[in-house]
Amino acid sequence: MIATKLTFRQVPLVVGIIPFVMGLIVFDQFHIPITYSASIMIIILGLLLFSPKEVLHWRYRSSLIIMSLLFCGLAHAGYQQARADLSKINTDILSKSHVYHAEVYKVSTTERFTNVNVLLKGIESKQRQFTLSNNKCIIKIKGPINAYAFQPGDIIAAQMKLKPVSKNEEREGFDYGLYLQRQGIGYIGYANPKDISTSTINSYAFWKYIRYDLRSSAINIIDEKISNKNAAAIIKALLLGYKEDLSEEQRSSFIDSGTMHVLAVSGLHVGIVAFILFGLGRVLFYNQPKFSISNITFIILGLIFFAELSGGAPPVQRAVIMTSIYLVARTSGLYSHSLNMVAAAAFALLLYDYQSLFNVSFQLSFTAVIGIILIYPILEKIYIPKSKVGRYCMGIVYMGIAAQVSLIPLSFYYFNQISLLSPITSIVSISAAFVLIIGGFSMILISIISDLLSDLLGSTLEVVVQVLESITTFMSEFKIAILDNIYFEGIESTILVIAITLMAVSYHAQSKRLVQLGLALLFTQSIYHNITLLNHTNCVDIVYRENSLEIKEIYIGRTAYVTDIEDFDSYDTKHKRRQHKIKKIKLLDANILEQTLPNKNKTYE
Repeated sequence: MIATKLTFRQVPLVVGIIPFVMGLIVFDQFHIPITYSASIMIIILGLLLFSPKEVLHWRYRSSLIIMSLLFCGLAHAGYQQARADLSKINTDILSKSHVYHAEVYKVSTTERFTNVNVLLKGIESKQRQFTLSNNKCIIKIKGPINAYAFQPGDIIAAQMKLKPVSKNEEREGFDYGLYLQRQGIGYIGYANPKDISTSTINSYAFWKYIRYDLRSSAINIIDEKISNKNAAAIIKALLLGYKEDLSEEQRSSFIDSGTMHVLAVSGLHVGIVAFILFGLGRVLFYNQPKFSISNITFIILGLIFFAELSGGAPPVQRAVIMTSIYLVARTSGLYSHSLNMVAAAAFALLLYDYQSLFNVSFQLSFTAVIGIILIYPILEKIYIPKSKVGRYCMGIVYMGIAAQVSLIPLSFYYFNQISLLSPITSIVSISAAFVLIIGGFSMILISIISDLLSDLLGSTLEVVVQVLESITTFMSEFKIAILDNIYFEGIESTILVIAITLMAVSYHAQSKRLVQLGLALLFTQSIYHNITLLNHTNCVDIVYRENSLEIKEIYIGRTAYVTDIEDFDSYDTKHKRRQHKIKKIKLLDANILEQTLPNKNKTYE
């Protein structure tokens, strides 16, 4: 048997989490009510596992371990779902309008509503108050967008009637109810601005102070020190994960140039912050070893503080957990494969909330990291420059290529496009991010001591941002380097993920069979993809303006003929085109269409 570099024994956590995740997926898809039977099955399988070696062969024992973990996933998801069901508000209460006390944690706006995401704290009914267990809810407030201003962390009282979220609630072909349930949101409430007021109850905690109050203070300092609004928006996104002030032009240029990941607080930012904290720790604990308990504790606490300050997104949580595991292992003199650390981070997040598995950010973050771990060593064998600058640049390019290859299935499934320039533009964007993160936090801290120094530092950061924006805008103009209008379905994306993983693992495991299996899956995926495209070749659909017989768009095959450009780039319009797998868009005269297409019975709703 050929000696392998990567074996199952090296990555036991990875092997273990796969059946556990499969159990979570099975429960989420079929909602099998086996919480108690799964617990009994786990106990039985556990007893069999500890039976004498003579009784069970290692193959049967391995099968039992896999089944145990599968049922653990089912039981865990069932237990969390049962707890969520127990915390639901009584239907008698929901049938009437009440005053709900809630804590704001997110605010967003649409054309018709301002959506305020809240944690319900209590109900006030007939001068009595009932406590609620942090049920998540969306309050849709009617009226002008600028008529109200809520900040995360505010405690409000809303007079409204709640409606439970239905899993199969569709809007324009989009399963809105399922999307909300993935976010843990169980209720929707509609209210007018006059029905919202400041609550009489208080909710204060140290971590909430960091995530809301301290974060708001940092945002105000950046707005004060950075005069250019576009530059301030980018710095706030880099430092604090606050992307609400980014303009559509900025988002488009960063997406088209393949550098949007720099603005999403993730492992890159955690790594930079860890580097800063490591340097500070060496100064504070100069008489202690490099990986002393004091220094490691200081770094981990600093990373947790940064994770809360940036909003606690899944990529940040994943990176903090992985970094903490690595630092603790170094302090203890232990070693573990990087994939084990990734699996440990995923396992911790899924234990806290199994619905995280279906979060787009969770999937993108872990897929990119796994891709870098598996594919980067392969690329590194191709060419390594001798100079430090060359190694730095090629290292970033290789990491960009590795992440890009691993994210191809998800990018086409969720966004229908990828940028081939991402590995190259990452050299500039990551370098700029390093400077901006260090300079941004320094500016915030120095502003407490000296306004003059903080103003000078703010002016310097503006120049760096302008250079970064100029490069991303220039690179985004190369439309030929953007592969767009490529539509993947869930099944073929899953097949492609497995194929890429098998082919990457085959290098480390020195296995030709894995290469053959990966190529077979790629062939299967390509056939399935062509079949799905053929299903849209002869489709014809007419889209009318809302509450009107006026033709807005016509979908013939994979081409959209547009007559009305008023909401050309609206979310609903883009979603409809995505459903029809539109590749080309052409403008037509509405009068000609009225004459050539008199039949208006076929509509898209």
